[in-house]
Amino acid sequence: MKHFLQTEAWEAFQQAQQRHTVRRADKGWQYYGIIEHGRLNHRLYVPYGPEADNDAAQEAALKDIIATGRQYGADFVRVDPRTTRLEQLQNLGFRKAKSLQPDRTIINDVTMDHDAILANAKQAVRYTWRKNQKAGVRFHNSYEPADIEIFLDMIHDVAKRTGMQPHSDGYFRQMAEVLFPRKAAGLMYATLEDKPVASLIFFSDGTTMAYAHAASYTAQRNLSPATALVVSALFYAHDTGHKFFDFYGIAPDDVPKDHPWAGFTHFKKSFGGTPVDYIGTWEKPLHPLRYRLYHLYQALYQHVRSLRQASYRRSHK
Repeated sequence: MKHFLQTEAWEAFQQAQQRHTVRRADKGWQYYGIIEHGRLNHRLYVPYGPEADNDAAQEAALKDIIATGRQYGADFVRVDPRTTRLEQLQNLGFRKAKSLQPDRTIINDVTMDHDAILANAKQAVRYTWRKNQKAGVRFHNSYEPADIEIFLDMIHDVAKRTGMQPHSDGYFRQMAEVLFPRKAAGLMYATLEDKPVASLIFFSDGTTMAYAHAASYTAQRNLSPATALVVSALFYAHDTGHKFFDFYGIAPDDVPKDHPWAGFTHFKKSFGGTPVDYIGTWEKPLHPLRYRLYHLYQALYQHVRSLRQASYRRSHK
């Protein structure tokens, strides 16, 4: 099953951002990658790929990724394979790296009817759904690029409240312009008395709908419209013929309560679903010295960033 980040639609969005993309395929395998230029490095990145029918095809795809990286003069290649065996990666010289995409997610079966979907959720979710229904909250689905402004206003509110740094407005507007008309992504939002109160952006490959970005206003948090909106999203996924709803990332089971993902992991698990684990991000150095210099720079950058975040949290207590 191809991940959304390996679709032609996502590739078109990356190309709209002037990113250099590569798509390769042969018998039993395929992948799409991005030629990325960063500080002190040049790399080929294959997000949630490659896709392959069997072990032999997977190995052929990985070897092709290495060869393509060399062709473009990359310092290393980076992959997030969802099905590759660890030994296969290790035998080809790949090393485990810090994961860029979630190593774990939770996926809901949405082939069942609405009643069964709701029954799989926790009691608190079912209560919140009924409360929103009684309060008159309405749910809307849109593929109109202009409606992205609803989400943008909310994400600004969230950023002000929490200090998080979302993608730029231009990023989201371009996403809407490229993906919404293809129905490869869309906006869902909830309204109360005709005023938007919660929103989410979803991705779709026709089989799996994915929860991508979400935001809601502080003023209506007592109603938890964001929870009811996810229930509506699960229903919409079912109604539009999808088989799965991917919550796109949760924390491991053993993380402490103060883990950055602890809160939204609890939220995503409350809708039922089945946890799914991936093997994470792996890198193959093609120029070892430049690869080491890049990771030294990254370690320093992350240290400085963590100090700044800690300072921000202290100043906003």
